[in-house]
Amino acid sequence: MLGAESDEQRRPGADDAFAVGLHGAGATLTVVISGKVDVTNADDLAATLMRALAGRPGKLVVDLAGVTSFGSAGVRCLLEVNAWARGAGVHFLVSRPSTVVEEIVETTGVGNVLTIER
Repeated sequence: MLGAESDEQRRPGADDAFAVGLHGAGATLTVVISGKVDVTNADDLAATLMRALAGRPGKLVVDLAGVTSFGSAGVRCLLEVNAWARGAGVHFLVSRPSTVVEEIVETTGVGNVLTIER
């Protein structure tokens, strides 16, 4: 079930503290996300990504390697930001999805909409 937390969506012993880091300047901006992405923080994540888009980088990369839990709110966030990026002429790329994110991408089919670099 999308959005429900389960043992399959979590890495045992992983730190679930949500964190976002911004790296780079100029043509490529990378946003590194770690921890649990769910309804409690997806709006904050979307706002951070939208602020990054406001700088009009040529490419916005979202690194999801450190994500330990990923709910439907996270999927919605990525789809919305992808649409905004496309409208702004910014290449939006999801990079290094964790196993948890990869499972959600496969289950939901959003890999057909998002550009994902594994």
